[in-house]
Amino acid sequence: MDFHVVDMFSEEAKTLASEIGNETARKILKELCKKPQSITELSKELGIPVSTVKYHVDRLVDLGVVRVVRRRLGKRLKDVRIYIYDKRAIVFLSPTDRSELRSECSTSG
Repeated sequence: MDFHVVDMFSEEAKTLASEIGNETARKILKELCKKPQSITELSKELGIPVSTVKYHVDRLVDLGVVRVVRRRLGKRLKDVRIYIYDKRAIVFLSPTDRSELRSECSTSG
């Protein structure tokens, strides 16, 4: 488990804050913390349409918060991706804080 660190003044931070501010995206993250799941499994578990789950999972993958942990063949031999949220936390830092963190990590190693 690691941290997802974002420069708080970046476009990525703006998009990420919008996504994690969405109730559906938070429900998806909460489920993916419990166990890796496919979009179909998430849809059934949460009672949310597959298209809505796919939209949010795709955004979370693009943002680097969620990742594909494995693939399997589903019904009709279709490729099914299994997603996971395995970050300890999402951290928004100012550019100054990121620089300080980087230098602390490089001098302590």
